[in-house]
Amino acid sequence: METQALIKITEKVMPGVSNKNIIEEISHIVINNNTMMSYNDRIGISFPIDLPISCSVSAVDFYTAIKKLRNKQVELIKDDTHLNIIAGKTHIKLPSIENQMVLNLIDTLNIDDKSFIGLPPNFLEGLKKIQYIVSDSVDNPQGLFSVCVHENKLLAGDSAKAGQFILDTTELYDKPFFIHKGVIKDILNFNPDSIYVDDNWVYFINDSDAIMACRQANVADVFPINIVLDKFEKEFTAKHSFSFDPEFVSELDIFSHFNESDIRSKFMSVEIVDGNVTFRSSSEKGEVIKETPAEDYKGENVSFMINPIYLQELIKDASKFDFYPGIVRISGDSYSFLIALME
Repeated sequence: METQALIKITEKVMPGVSNKNIIEEISHIVINNNTMMSYNDRIGISFPIDLPISCSVSAVDFYTAIKKLRNKQVELIKDDTHLNIIAGKTHIKLPSIENQMVLNLIDTLNIDDKSFIGLPPNFLEGLKKIQYIVSDSVDNPQGLFSVCVHENKLLAGDSAKAGQFILDTTELYDKPFFIHKGVIKDILNFNPDSIYVDDNWVYFINDSDAIMACRQANVADVFPINIVLDKFEKEFTAKHSFSFDPEFVSELDIFSHFNESDIRSKFMSVEIVDGNVTFRSSSEKGEVIKETPAEDYKGENVSFMINPIYLQELIKDASKFDFYPGIVRISGDSYSFLIALME
């Protein structure tokens, strides 16, 4: 087969490979009867490939080997103990093991007995926006580390913030399901168009006929669905508002650079004091501060913490922040997010 085609398929299943060598099987790629698979105990990915062989090899070694090949064509041959990678005069032998853990996923990832439905057209947009509301504090219950899909809404939040995104559908599923924040980036990169949910897994299919199965977060008993919903059913009368200069969006990247060191420093502070707004981000890398007039803000002095990447995403289409007693509300056409003000 073509070397570049093999590399591209391998790259598609690599997100399902564990980078922790605690269990050998989950750091492997499996090829089994025209399917390449990976599984890291949280997500499993399968992709069709024209290779009628069966083997399980180290994902890192396999990918490194084929990535270095200069020949346009490559042949994969499995013998009793090794996978042989042959490209011209280059012959690479990788040890192959029995990988029952991943092979057991074949039935799980079999789509023949599953009734997939199309995702709402704004599902991935909503998941991208609401991921920054998912709790990342070790002091919070595990249930808050997930996005809840409830009827036609994506919900997330903790004691300091809450988010709601309205999907373009009346109801996605008849009961809530939960997506752990650790797999959101993989789902967005997978770019699915259809979904199926059972009690243990959330399955996605994309237009390449690849399948991703995400182990469902088992947090139905602890995620505060009604508490989050109640926050958005209250009637608010805006006390004061502040509009961002659209040109400020392009400057937010520098704030992100200075807050990558730990969970706490993923947030920058926003302070509106005496008609000026100050953005401040700091870590061991240094500090960045920007001040700009807040001419349209007539309220009391306020401050809050926010992820700069999250802020950058939001103000693309929601440049106005509304301030109420104790909270700031950021709203767009399909979403509304609440953030507690600092005392």
